[in-house]
Amino acid sequence: MSFPSTDDPRLALRWLAQARRGLVGAQALLLALAVAGSPVRLPYAPLVALLAAILVADAVESVRLARRPATTATVHVHIAFDLAALTGILLLTGGAENPLQAFYLVDVALLAIVLPTRGAWLTTGAAIALQAVAVLVAPDLPGLDEEPHEHLSHLLGHVLAFDIAAIAVTAFVGRLSAALRASEADRARNEKLAALGTLAAGTAHALATPMGAIELLAEEAALDVPAGAAGHQSLTTLRGEVRRCRLILDRMLAGDEGADGETAAIGERVREWVEDWRKAQNDDVRLDLAITGEGLTVRGGEDGWRDALWTVLDNARTAGEPLSVRLASPQPTQIHLLVEDGGPPVSTDDLARAGQPFFSGWRGRKGTGLGLFVARTYARAAGGDLVLTARETGVRATLVMVIA
Repeated sequence: MSFPSTDDPRLALRWLAQARRGLVGAQALLLALAVAGSPVRLPYAPLVALLAAILVADAVESVRLARRPATTATVHVHIAFDLAALTGILLLTGGAENPLQAFYLVDVALLAIVLPTRGAWLTTGAAIALQAVAVLVAPDLPGLDEEPHEHLSHLLGHVLAFDIAAIAVTAFVGRLSAALRASEADRARNEKLAALGTLAAGTAHALATPMGAIELLAEEAALDVPAGAAGHQSLTTLRGEVRRCRLILDRMLAGDEGADGETAAIGERVREWVEDWRKAQNDDVRLDLAITGEGLTVRGGEDGWRDALWTVLDNARTAGEPLSVRLASPQPTQIHLLVEDGGPPVSTDDLARAGQPFFSGWRGRKGTGLGLFVARTYARAAGGDLVLTARETGVRATLVMVIA
């Protein structure tokens, strides 16, 4: 079962249509019972006309939606129509004397699932106001032994009981819906990660043999070129990068990123990782490094944190220099590794999607988005996170590490 928001307006409209038809059917049944022998005299003609108008509007809208895409605005229009239709029915049938006044709660519960939190509470407020109007303003029905409006305290009790129920339903269903959405998002992310893991393991296995040959050739070439000769530095860099690829492939084949391990002296390690990354670049990189808390130990193995930092540094350099790397302890239980770039501002939409597999924010450049996805997955597996924050110039990437 899916739990939609207005990101899925077609499903939301389907639910609203089912509730609307249920209301019309229930009121038609009560109308038939009244005709069959109840002493209550209802305004049959206006009531039948209103029910028929609701059904006609429902049919017309169904045809229209079959030809045009549903939108969030359409959902809001349907909500307003349904609340107004129920209020009209109650005003014609005695308000508190009609048991269908409780049908507001059906809409309240449904909309607490369909709408975001703010929209759900606004709708609940509207339902509370309309129910009070229907109960307190609707004229008494002829044929009853007692006239409800002669007992105002009783009517106010109806209103108060409904208000409490509506608030409770919105709060409970809204929280439950949010929890289920989060659970569904986690499940989808885990399924995607498992699929990527299978793909990565197969790719690593296929690349292991050619990578071994490249590593051997790089080492032999480095031995043939003496230190100081032209090309020696490039060969040294090549050997380092090949070894890095080899380590990554070995960990992929082992299926263990070391998230359950620990990294001691994190400040010293970060300094080493940054220097190694800087040396791997073929030209100078404008980078400022500031380290605090060098002797602390964090959860998660060294290899995983190093690869996560290198991924963030690669992205930061692509965005634009100068770069800034800072390691600080903003909380007693956490270490934050912050990487800031000097690139152009990033849109809110791109920042929200950054790190999703196969999404790249680099316009006109190739990218899969898997680097940030893997880095964030590792950070979360180690109890931390990777958080991206927009700045006036560029982005701040924060690797959150938990102190062991």
